[in-house]
Formats: sequence, C-alpha cells, structure tokens
Amino acid sequence: MKLDSVLDIIDRPTAWAWICRTYLPDGVVCPVCGHVITGDRALASFVALERTYCTGHKSAFRPLSAIAPLRGTEWAPEEFVKLLMLHLAEQSASDIAALLGKSAGCVRDMLGRLAVLDHKTTTGDRLLDG
Repeated sequence: MKLDSVLDIIDRPTAWAWICRTYLPDGVVCPVCGHVITGDRALASFVALERTYCTGHKSAFRPLSAIAPLRGTEWAPEEFVKLLMLHLAEQSASDIAALLGKSAGCVRDMLGRLAVLDHKTTTGDRLLDG
C-alpha cells in the first residue's frame, strides 16, 4: 500500500482518538490546573474539539491545549498524525511540508517539539505502540 493511500484514510475523529489514547492515557486533564475532567458534557465537548469547561478553575480551555505537542499551535489532529507517520517513514521535513501543505519551518518546529518531549519523558515509545 502506498503512503499516500494511508494518509488519505486518516480522518479527524480517528486521529483525535489516537492522540488522546497516546498522550492522555489516564483521562482528560485540564492543562491549566491539572484537574481531571469527568463530566459527561465536558468530555463530549473535549471529544468534539470544542471548548471544554473545567470545574477545577471554573473556566474553559481548548482541547488541543491539553496535548503537549499541540499546545499553542494550529495543527489539526489529522495533520499531526500524518506528520508522525511521514516522520516514521523517514521523509524529510521539506517532503512532509509539501505533502501536508505546511512550511518546512513549521514541520521542523513540530518535529523539534516532539524530540524535546521524547527526551524529557519516557513516553516516546507510546508513539509507536498506539
């Protein structure tokens, strides 16, 4: 199967579910105060990538901000998963940028974020375990 064919089948809900399982294995945690999100409505809005209300600090946050490498970026979940796949397939930053419609600098920045996270934690292996 060609890499392009695999990339075409990655959709937002599937990518977001994988990201949550990988980066939030113990559940949804507020990136502001660390409170565990348990309410049905809050979890539903988190899954739908809508603003999620945290009862811990009485304010809302963007779900993407709860995922360390995506915090402060405009990367969509499916773009992030595609980046990881292309990186694991040993594509260059410029090739990845061309395939994703991003700048090479933006791709290098995200790969740098991932390298820092892998260096700081021992959870880097989870990227491959999914």
